[in-house]
Amino acid sequence: MLFSSYLYTNLTVSHGSEQTPFYTPNYVKVTRRIVIPSYDNTGLGKIDLDTGLTKADEILEFCKQPRTSKEIYDFIGMTSYHATRFYIKPLIECGKLKPLYPESRNKCIYVNAESEIPTATDDEIIAFCLVPRTKGEIKKHFDMSNYQAWRQVGRLVDEGKLLGMANTNSNKNHWQKYVSHESNVQTREQAILEFCQEPRTRQDIADHFKIHLKYVPLFLKPILQTDKLKLTKQDRPTSIDQKYVCAEIDVTILSDDAITEFCTRPRTRTEIAEKFGIVKRHTTQNYINALVRQNKIKPTNLLSVECWGQKFVKFDVEVKILSEQTLLEFCQTPRTVNEITAHFEIATKNNTRTYIRPLVKGGKLLHTHPELPTYKLQKFYAKPNL
Repeated sequence: MLFSSYLYTNLTVSHGSEQTPFYTPNYVKVTRRIVIPSYDNTGLGKIDLDTGLTKADEILEFCKQPRTSKEIYDFIGMTSYHATRFYIKPLIECGKLKPLYPESRNKCIYVNAESEIPTATDDEIIAFCLVPRTKGEIKKHFDMSNYQAWRQVGRLVDEGKLLGMANTNSNKNHWQKYVSHESNVQTREQAILEFCQEPRTRQDIADHFKIHLKYVPLFLKPILQTDKLKLTKQDRPTSIDQKYVCAEIDVTILSDDAITEFCTRPRTRTEIAEKFGIVKRHTTQNYINALVRQNKIKPTNLLSVECWGQKFVKFDVEVKILSEQTLLEFCQTPRTVNEITAHFEIATKNNTRTYIRPLVKGGKLLHTHPELPTYKLQKFYAKPNL
């Protein structure tokens, strides 16, 4: 490699009787040839005095087992560019090193061309998997690389010779186990269907199969897609009260239409919750409030929609609705508390009094015995000319 530099010449110039030295703009070009050592393939023949092996022999000895390109870089102690260009490629060109999977561009794994790669036949893997095995167990038993185990097991699953016990959509998951079709071991899908002969929550399934709660949907999704499993709350698949049951089992399925049909006669929240297996009271309210907003069901007590004894009925069913107008119309004739309770099907007398008192205070209802407001036979009647 050539390097050039310029040197100033020190000259003197006379000005009268004085001589003043200064640098003139005259240059002398000096050229030097400097040799910079670089990596080249001659390093393959360099002999290590400690081992007596050349660099090429050391690499080939190291690669008797399949090695990734990263492992070879670390072994040589060079960057990926120089190790590949001056060591790996020359050994491949002379036929001493070969890629383990030449068809794969992403998996750079190399092995000595004279080495016998440990491989397992399909029949050996299938026989080993008569008992459920993870991919790690298969890899360790047959002394295979990670990529080799993933590649061969995945192909056997695609060909239908091995069956994933979790589900066919999670073959890359570390918890997946594989079993051959000749085995009598029950698959995870069969076990879930057997366990779900009665409605089960996600937590029930997680506790029974000893898996994390967040992994339960991974196991259930492919079974739901084949319609072998069904939801008990089909309109709200993410409900906290969601349960799963085998499709062959006849159970009450919670849906908007099911609740609407159940309310062909007035029903309380408790009756709806017991019928459809809803545990949380606020969840029951969420279901019911949505149906009320959609005009599919209606409350029978308009004076206090959120009261404890509130009942709901299908919107197009004619029933007695408790409202201020209907109560005043019914009390055109003096009525006792028992008569009002029986007529409007109110749960308790205390609830009736809570509806009557505001109307009495407002002057819309009057007592038949105003001097005895707590009289047992007290009756109420609507104020005339309202």
